[in-house]
Amino acid sequence: MLVEPYFMTNKEWYYHDVENWCLKLTDKAPQNAIDSYNEFYRQLNSFRISDDETQLKDE
Repeated sequence: MLVEPYFMTNKEWYYHDVENWCLKLTDKAPQNAIDSYNEFYRQLNSFRISDDETQLKDE
């Protein structure tokens, strides 16, 4: 089950950077929102799949 990260609970704390296809924090984000943002992207980056892992093997 996915849970909304804390930093996303207030739309004044983040915005969508359409050029870079990511979320960015605003200067209104408090420290606990910054921590949540950093943890969100740390986890997201740990789930990235390399191109080698996405190739199907012939059986």
